[in-house]
Amino acid sequence: MGEEEISSFLGENYAIEFDGADVLRDGPDNLVWVFEKGGEKKYVVRISKRDIRDGIDFEIEWLTFLAGKNMPVVPPIETNGGRGYAITPTGSIITVFPFVNGKHIVASGSEPKKPIVLNAAVALAKIHNASRNRTAHAKRKRTIFSELERAISHKRRIEEKMSGGTWLMSEVEEYLAWGRGERYNPVLVHNDYRPGNILVGDNNEIVAVLDFDWSCMGPAAKDVGHALAEWSYPDGAAEHSKGTFTAFLDEYNKATDEKIKSPDNLARWIAFSCLSDTCTYLVDRLERGEIKNPDDSYMYQKFRYFSKKQ
Repeated sequence: MGEEEISSFLGENYAIEFDGADVLRDGPDNLVWVFEKGGEKKYVVRISKRDIRDGIDFEIEWLTFLAGKNMPVVPPIETNGGRGYAITPTGSIITVFPFVNGKHIVASGSEPKKPIVLNAAVALAKIHNASRNRTAHAKRKRTIFSELERAISHKRRIEEKMSGGTWLMSEVEEYLAWGRGERYNPVLVHNDYRPGNILVGDNNEIVAVLDFDWSCMGPAAKDVGHALAEWSYPDGAAEHSKGTFTAFLDEYNKATDEKIKSPDNLARWIAFSCLSDTCTYLVDRLERGEIKNPDDSYMYQKFRYFSKKQ
């Protein structure tokens, strides 16, 4: 859909007007536009590239709940029919959010500022605290195991066509079996809590946590593990920052209701999360007819790095 088609669709489905638009991000999961009215009021329009009908009601319910608990999240604007999203004639799901002023964190190869790291850790802990012991009315099939399961569904092709594919699949099967055997009190897992999904204000405060479209219920340690890999080991870095790693974990544990105590367990969840993202990278491309090797993935490099530290 081009700008005119999107604008027309939004005009039919939302009680808001637009007179200009720019592409904010064209990623593997979503096409994100910024639409505005009179150069003053802005809206973020997310157009899904994946079929997210399984989880969109789940995402919206949690965003609405967390916003009601004063968490730094952005619930969507409702359609004329009172829904949190609209479905285009081609089946894509459009979600419209109010624009939030804030700065994106770009941490490629460099450490984020420590105050931001600390504030991000507290924000994640508060989201986990608010979601602990709550069951959502909306259900979703996605779990923390979904991406490993996708890889297993392509096991034969991965082993035959990818360099190192046989070893990769043995690791996938091992970590999947281990994860399924873990016991935990479930929380809302963001599943992609990295610097790029945070907006910060002028005083380094977290003004918004973005992109909950991969969220599901699961162990807090998995979410923290993913965050530690992304915040302490930015893409392109030679190794992880022990200072950032320790600062994030310590601050999270100060703010959470249930501390993460087991170093070995956490180390496994860090590697698990990196492996899960590796599977997403490889299988997405495989399903498009592209053959990528594991070494092409930053998350695979992080998996090898952190799995050696267990």
